Amino acid sequence: MKEREQVLAEEEYFSQKKELEEQELLLEEQNRAFRHSSENLYEELRQLMRPEDGAEAREIFNRMRRVLDNSQEEAALVRRSALRELEDQSEEIRKSYYNKIKK
Repeated sequence: MKEREQVLAEEEYFSQKKELEEQELLLEEQNRAFRHSSENLYEELRQLMRPEDGAEAREIFNRMRRVLDNSQEEAALVRRSALRELEDQSEEIRKSYYNKIKK
């Protein structure tokens, strides 16, 4: 009976661990996609700027650039928070697994 419980605990642990790893990969992919789209948008804005557009256009461009930079910073904070949460979940799963095995 104890052996069966240990096998079930291992299965649960590895299943949850795999799910967390998949979530982490998805988060990293979303990060790359967001960064890529932000860089593309920034480049498009830069290319739209012409010297004859003047100071007002440069100010608008600079504001848009700050918005993009802030968005990237906010996204990075969200990603770090999500990764910390995944790490915490992983630690809880690990503890639960080892506690079940010890019994």
